[in-house]
Amino acid sequence: MIEVVETPRGRIEYRIDGQGRPILLLGGGHTDCRSPFEHERYLLDHGFKVIAPSRPGYGRTPASSGKTAEEAADAMAALLDVLRVGRAVVFGIAAGGRTALQLAGRHPDRVERMVLECAVTCEPWPSKGARVFSTMFFNPVIEGLSWGVFRLLSILAPRKALPMVMKRLSSMDSSAVAGHMKPETQKRVLEFLRAQRSRSGFLLDIRHESGDLGRVTAPTLIVASMYDGAVSARHAEEAAARIKGSKFLVVPAESHLVWFSPYKDDIEQKISSFLG
Repeated sequence: MIEVVETPRGRIEYRIDGQGRPILLLGGGHTDCRSPFEHERYLLDHGFKVIAPSRPGYGRTPASSGKTAEEAADAMAALLDVLRVGRAVVFGIAAGGRTALQLAGRHPDRVERMVLECAVTCEPWPSKGARVFSTMFFNPVIEGLSWGVFRLLSILAPRKALPMVMKRLSSMDSSAVAGHMKPETQKRVLEFLRAQRSRSGFLLDIRHESGDLGRVTAPTLIVASMYDGAVSARHAEEAAARIKGSKFLVVPAESHLVWFSPYKDDIEQKISSFLG
């Protein structure tokens, strides 16, 4: 069930699935609480409760609830207060990584453990070209049209749409990456991408800062793709170097979307072992 609550930090949309140990899922750019989370079934089957908010600027969570990563982290802590969750495992994906890091740094008592998957950390991000592209096509005025055109292309010409997206998600040849996917995986990737919307959130994401990673005391697992074209593995390497005692897993997945790769099961087993 999707709900919206008022917190001292502003309105936040969220959903909860499952029973048990809480995981606060901070999804990546262009996603909200409705977006599919490929690890969710595995975590639910292993006794976790997934709390998935729409980060500020996404879904029905207004940008005013947290324009900076610091403010967004405080909003997430306020959500946990409203839900009467003392501590949670924090799972930060891609552009949600900086909010996860700020939450762990600013509210260490609320973070039991942290998992960062292909997450943006302390390295410069995005590139100058990607920043210009994002400002042009993912701003609140035009993003609906941008994603609408992509959805139409993905339906009418999926074999062209997938390599086009992979140019920004993989450092390998985009046509080869798309061609290596099984038909079922191609279908799931396109379904995931068709559900995306930037609203005002992505232009907030590209201005976020991670803060001092040396503040993070929660046990942390950092997962990266060797051929990630959206978030360089350098983000993971630098985070692993700065977060004391962190564990680092890099897999030779062919794109940013490691959760659709043949290494998904290996990643989930590592996550399970780490979470205990």
